[in-house]
Parts: sequence; structure tokens; C-alpha cells
Amino acid sequence: MSGFNGVLPVSFLDVEVCLFKRLSEVFRAALSVVLGMLDDALFEVRDHERYRMDEIAATRVETLFGTVEFKRRVYEDKQTGERVYALDEALGLRKRARVSPGLRQMAVLQAVDACSYRGARDNLKQFYGHQALSHEAIRQCVLKAGALIEAEARRAREMSEGKRKVKVLFIEADGIMVSRQRVGKREARLAISYEGWRRRQGSRDEYELLNAMHFHAHGVGDDFWEEVSRELWSKYDLRDTIVVINGDRARWIRQALEYFPKAIYQIDRFHLKRDLKVLLAEVPDAYRAVMRGLEEGQAERVLEILKVVRLRKPGAMKALSDLVADLEQQPEAMLDYRMRLRALGYDTAGLRGMGAAEPTVNKYSRRLKKQGRSWGDVGLGAMMGVMGKRFEGVLGRFTKHLDRAFDEIKAVTIGGRLTDGASRVVREVVSEITGRMSARMPILAAGRTASGGLSWLFQRLNDALPTDLL
Repeated sequence: MSGFNGVLPVSFLDVEVCLFKRLSEVFRAALSVVLGMLDDALFEVRDHERYRMDEIAATRVETLFGTVEFKRRVYEDKQTGERVYALDEALGLRKRARVSPGLRQMAVLQAVDACSYRGARDNLKQFYGHQALSHEAIRQCVLKAGALIEAEARRAREMSEGKRKVKVLFIEADGIMVSRQRVGKREARLAISYEGWRRRQGSRDEYELLNAMHFHAHGVGDDFWEEVSRELWSKYDLRDTIVVINGDRARWIRQALEYFPKAIYQIDRFHLKRDLKVLLAEVPDAYRAVMRGLEEGQAERVLEILKVVRLRKPGAMKALSDLVADLEQQPEAMLDYRMRLRALGYDTAGLRGMGAAEPTVNKYSRRLKKQGRSWGDVGLGAMMGVMGKRFEGVLGRFTKHLDRAFDEIKAVTIGGRLTDGASRVVREVVSEITGRMSARMPILAAGRTASGGLSWLFQRLNDALPTDLL
């Protein structure tokens, strides 16, 4: 095609958007048909003596591909007099649900990644071409997900001691000043535990935390480490584990030492070096000597140097004296934890410097501290919980159950428990549908006019698919 100067009247984006819209139409039509088949199947397997069909009710649900309209049967339970939406219960939807679980999950993800609930709403609108959810609906999704996350955390704190054993467990803790409604700025506390590092897939020099767990508290109290430790003990047997706690010089972070039998505390190296660089800016020789002492593991030598330094900058000597007094409480805390582990006889090969959780803490900070934003207790707790599960990579475990959080669905018997029988029916129907599609898509037999031109398109797609997918 060398020298070809032709210009198409459309762009790749035009083609992509157009095809997405048409395939979304196909998805909505197909989902409506599938839901009808499932409703028919449930009608056949119900307990005819107990459940009488009352009416066929139309409904509409916002999904990842737009609004889907369908009809399903509503039954009367002759034993209880209740109205039973069999299809809704079989699929784990609350009665008269208006938003699909998939769209709820997308909304929660957007709420975390966007700068605000309104930003999440606008992102969804830009993607779908219409307002899929209001910002308040998105906020409600986050609140429900947060409630589920907190409920699981409470259950974990009540469990017996865990069985998993690791030689070293790492915990990084930090505080974030967050604007609160009616009370001004207050500190929100974060802790991230992990078992080590692994190389990020596809990268030679990037690492990710191994089996990370996130903890938070938006109120200042003495029970933070109590709750963190109980959750960790529910997963791990920590009696012989060295727990390395990394954080700035805040007193509340050091309190973690009281909750683990073999714990050591390390002052975050980044924060310590930054503070020293600022304080000793006018005495560069002393700064270099202090850095050498830290790298060589000479904590007492570092203290000796700092005690004889004299600073002229107003307020600097007071800040330096406070730092020295703080470091004297636990001189070894200023050393790299790997030096201390080696002194205890541990093999430190493969261990990396701590501070890897700092980028994650920054993500919390960006989302929670946006200028002009203030949080209530419930909203802040829910957002921090959702963010933690997002970063752990398990948020989907909670967002797929949001409908049950809105309205706990009662188990109804249709020749056995409804959910048990329905699961089998769903599997059979979906298997039948996919089997038919594998054999031949019905739309391929329709003419261009009857299918609105889609039969030709799907014939081309069908011909292009690998044979092992057909």
C-alpha cells in the first residue's frame, strides 16, 4: 500500500463506538431472551401445590450494556401468603432491582478511582453515553459494600487462631489527616500487612506486595491495634513470627509492639532521612556522618553526633533535641530491619527495604483529602474499606452481593430450597444456550433485512473465529 493517499470518512474510534453500540443492543436482546428461558424453567420445577402463579410482571434493569427489559412470573406462596419473585431470588437480585450487580460493581470501582462520586457518575456517563447511575446511587453502593466488608472483619476478629505460619510478617502504618463533617480535620489510621514481595508479572524491576491485607480506623482510639492484631491472628499463627512494624515516629504506631510476641519497630527510613536532611542542612558534614552511621548500623554513633550538633536556625535546636530524645527511647529502631534480623540469625536474602506501601497510602490520601471534601463517619469508613479491598484485589467478592445487602432474601422452597434448585436450572439453561451457540448462532440463518444487517456481520465474525471456540 506504499504511496496510498486515500482517507476513510470514519476513524477507528467511530467504528469502535458504533460496533459497541450495536453489540450492546444484541446483548440486551439476548439477555432478555435468556432471562425468559430461566423464568420458564423455574415455572416447570416449582412446587405446584405450594406456589400459584399470580401474574407476569414487567421490569427493567440497568446493566453494563444499558437497560434490559424483561418479564417474569410472580407467585403466591400459599403457606405464607407472600409474593415470590422466583427469578429474582434465583439470580440473587433483590425484589424489583433496578441496577444489575455488574453495574453496581463498576460503580464501586469508579467511586474508588474517580475523584468523587459525581466524577464516578460522569465517567460512567461518558462511557455509556447516558447517565447510568446518579452520584447518590453510587454512594449507596459504596456504603453497602463497606457494610459487608466491615461485617466480614468483625467475623474475622471473632474467629479462633489461624494456622498459617510465616517467618516474617511486615506491617506498615501511617496516618492521614482527613476533613470531617462538623469536627474539622481528624487523623484516619491505616495499616498494611504483607508477607514479602514478588516480582510483578511482565516486569523485571517492579515488585508487588505478597498477600497484603489492609486495615483502617477513622476514629482515634486505643482499639486500632487490638482489632488489627485480632484479624491477623485469625489468619496466622504468629507465636514464632517476627513482626516488623514500619512507620513514622508517631506514638500510636509504636503501640503495635504490645500486640505481637516477637515484634520489632523500624522508623520509616524515608521519613527519618528526610527529617535529618532538613534539620542538618546547615551542617552538611554532620549529615554525611549521620548517614554513614545509619548505613553501617551504628545507632549509638548517630546519637553521639546529633547530641553535639549546634544549629543557628530559629527553632531548629528544639526540633533536633526532640528528635534525639525520641531516638534515644529505641536507638535500634533507626536501623534497617534487615541488620537486626541478621543479628538474630535470620536469612535476609530476598528481603527488600520497607516503604513499599507508601504509594498505596498516597492513593488513599488523594481520594480522601481532595480539597473541599469532608466526610461523615459512615461514608469515610465505607470508602476506606472499599479502597482496601480494591487494593487487595478482592473487592469483587463483596460487590457481587450488594443486592443481598439491600434486602436479605428469604430462602423459599420449590421442591427443596429455591436457591439450590434454581442454581441447577440456571446451569442447565445456560449450558443449553451456549451449546446452541457453539453449534450455530440462530441469527446466522436470518436474512439481512430481518436481522437489521446483523446476520451478515455475525456470519463474518463466525467465519473469523477459531474453530475451537465454535
